[in-house]
Amino acid sequence: MRVLFVATSYPENAGDWRGRFVERLLNTLSMKKSLEISAWAPLGAHPQNARFDLTDSDAKWLKKLSDQGGIAHQIKSGPLKAARWGCELLVRLHRAFQRNGHADIYHINWLQNALSVPNNGKPLLISVLGSDLKLLRLPGMIRALQYQFRRHPVVLAPNNAWMVPLLVQSFGDVARVRAVKFGIDENFYKITRNISSKPRIWLVVSRLTHDKLGPLFEWGKDCFGPDDQLHLLGPNQGGVRIPDWVNHHGPCGLEDLKQRWFPEISGLISLSAHSEGMPQVILEAMAAGVPVIASPIDAHRDVIRHGENGWLAGSREQFVSGLKWLSDENVNLKAGNAAKGAIRSSFGTWEDAAERYMEIYEELSKPR
Repeated sequence: MRVLFVATSYPENAGDWRGRFVERLLNTLSMKKSLEISAWAPLGAHPQNARFDLTDSDAKWLKKLSDQGGIAHQIKSGPLKAARWGCELLVRLHRAFQRNGHADIYHINWLQNALSVPNNGKPLLISVLGSDLKLLRLPGMIRALQYQFRRHPVVLAPNNAWMVPLLVQSFGDVARVRAVKFGIDENFYKITRNISSKPRIWLVVSRLTHDKLGPLFEWGKDCFGPDDQLHLLGPNQGGVRIPDWVNHHGPCGLEDLKQRWFPEISGLISLSAHSEGMPQVILEAMAAGVPVIASPIDAHRDVIRHGENGWLAGSREQFVSGLKWLSDENVNLKAGNAAKGAIRSSFGTWEDAAERYMEIYEELSKPR
């Protein structure tokens, strides 16, 4: 089966945080002997069995797009910037789809990348993330996607079940909607924690924007100090002013999380108010046995059982209570073990995720 795999984000090297789920999924799918995969995505560490189908011009343009925060960041920057970058993306993608007219299936990551699919009747599997739902608020976007989907067999695959009703409401008459969970690197499950009691280390891994950070600095102002340190990993895309009591380290790669951070931290914190699909770093932390304190948005409530494998905080008082709860080492380790078991049984590995996608490939390949 010949698959064209499309993404506008991909890690440039092992330390790059961008598009890590794309890399892991592409790597795992490329090991399937029944698949022949071409990828249109920013250049990075190539999977051995996948071919990157990029012109030199595409490669340079995608790198420039990635360096400037990606297409979602351009959409937030204003209508003129969004239109300029969006139009060029669609033109380049249209040419890539035409070059790969021999493909049996187009596997497209992010809804906007489906807008330029030619009218050739090819089946589409579209991975949908939480950020895509903001795209649907743009005038005419739902209608444009409906027009595209009517001309193809389509499965929309959000990475979290909470998005299913919203997608069915918009596209239920022109596409099938099925939640498909991502997987976790096996090595996260193998991490042994040796948490620090003095000082306790609390970690946030996020792009730095006001939506992604939520009320973190407001609520944490008097909670952190020498005995409870707050460390922040991620690029400052939103030009956020970082208080001097926060330890900001910039972006980090998977190996840093596995080897340096997750074995010793007391908890991961995510107070995001962003439209999250299913934050991969939360799944990775829980798979490593790290309990999470998180805002009660749908994506977090889907995996965190309050007071069992983590803590949901909708107010400053609840946030402070969560920190206190996890400061007890025995409680912390028990919650972490419960988190690891829940993620293992529900999400599994990237191999499990690849099998979930393979089932949809097979379904789409059958004659209608």
